[in-house]
Amino acid sequence: MENNVKIFDLINATKTECAAKEYTTRGKSEMYATFRQLIRYAFERGEMHYSPDISTNFLKDEWGYPAAKGEKQKWRESTIKHKLSAIRILDWMYKYGTLPQCGTPFVAPLSAYFSNIAKIYTEWQIKKNYAANTINSQNREFRSFVEFLTANDIADVNAINGSHISDYVVTLRGHAPATMKGALGRLRIFLKFLYLQDLTDRNMSDFVPSFHYGNVTRESHIWTKEELAQVLSAIDRNSAIGKRDYAACLLAIKLGVRSADISRLKLDNIKWDIPSHLEFVQSKTKKALTLPLPEEVGLAIIDYLKYGRPKTECQNVFVRHIPPYDELPNFSGVFCKRVSAAGIPKKINRKYGLHSLRHTVATRMLEGGVEFDKIVPFLGHVNESTLHVYLNSDTEHLRQCALSFEPAQETEVAI
Repeated sequence: MENNVKIFDLINATKTECAAKEYTTRGKSEMYATFRQLIRYAFERGEMHYSPDISTNFLKDEWGYPAAKGEKQKWRESTIKHKLSAIRILDWMYKYGTLPQCGTPFVAPLSAYFSNIAKIYTEWQIKKNYAANTINSQNREFRSFVEFLTANDIADVNAINGSHISDYVVTLRGHAPATMKGALGRLRIFLKFLYLQDLTDRNMSDFVPSFHYGNVTRESHIWTKEELAQVLSAIDRNSAIGKRDYAACLLAIKLGVRSADISRLKLDNIKWDIPSHLEFVQSKTKKALTLPLPEEVGLAIIDYLKYGRPKTECQNVFVRHIPPYDELPNFSGVFCKRVSAAGIPKKINRKYGLHSLRHTVATRMLEGGVEFDKIVPFLGHVNESTLHVYLNSDTEHLRQCALSFEPAQETEVAI
C-alpha cells in the first residue's frame, strides 16, 4: 500500500481483507479491539498517517512492551500476544497490501521476476509428472533459496555463482541428515531446471555438494504391536479431533496408506458394500489402488463422520477443524505429535514418522507368509525394487521371515 496511508483507511482495508480471507470471528474481535485502541492512541497525538513507528510506540506506551530489562511484564502474556498479532497483521497489510488465507503462514510475496520463475518452475514440474507433495517440497526449497538470494541482493538467476550456493548450503547446517540430503537434492533439481530452460548460461547444479551419511547404523524401522497400541490408546477419542486422528492413524497402521493419500481421501473413495474397501488414485504414483477396509478401521471412520467431522462442503474424509474446514494438510505432522504425546521413547538412529508404518505393514505381511508379488500392489508400489528398499534395512526380521523352499500354504494375514 502507499506509505502515506491514513491509519483509519489502513484499518478498514485490513478488516475487508480479513473478511475475504475468512479469519475467525473471535480472532477478528480481538484484533479490532486493538485497532480501536491504536486509533485513539494515534489521534491523541495528532498522528493521522500510519507508520511502523506508531505501532511500536503504541505497544511501548500503552502496553509496556517490551518490558524494561529486569522488570516484569505488567500485562498477561495472552493479552500481549493478541496485541502483537494484531499489529503484525496491520504492518503486513501496510507493507504488502494483502493478507494470507486464515491458517496459512505469513510469507512475503516474491518479486515479479522470481514470481514468474516460480510459475514456470511449477509448470515444468507438472509436465514432469511430479507428485503434488513433491512439487510442494520443491517449491518450498525454491522459496527458501530465493529468499537467501534476495537477502544477498541477487535479483537475477544469471548472477548466481558457486560462492552463493556454498553460502546457502552453510545455512542448512544443523538439520537432520535426511533433511540435508533432501534439501540439496531439491536445490540441485531447481538449478538444473534453470539451465534446461535457458534461464541460466551455465548448469549451476554442479556446484551443489553431494551428501553422504557415512557409516551410520540405523535400527529397524519396524514398530512393535505394543508401541502402536500405546500411540492409539493415547488419543482422546471423546474429542472430535481425537476421533479424526484415531481413524487416520488406523489407516496408516493397518493398511500402510501414505500421508498424502490419507489427507486427500474422498468420501466417495470409501465403498461400504460388502466387503467394504477403499478405491483411490495414489498421489505419488498416480495409479489406482484398491484396499480392503478392516472392520476396526471402518468403525473408526464412521465414528468420526457421525460424531466428529464438522459440517462442510469439502468432500475429503478428514478435514481441518478450524474454519473454513477444508482439506487437512499433510498428516505426517499430526502423527508425529501423537507419537510424542504417547511418550514413545525415541532413539537417534531410528525413524518414527508415519512413512515408517509402511515398513511395518510390509514386514508383518511377509511374516504372515504373503508373497512379494502380493505385498507390492497392496502397498501401491510400481515394482518390487521399492519393497526391497523397505526390507533390506531390517535384517533381523528378514532372518525370521526367510521363505521356505517348500510350497507355501495359504495364510490369513492380520493387518
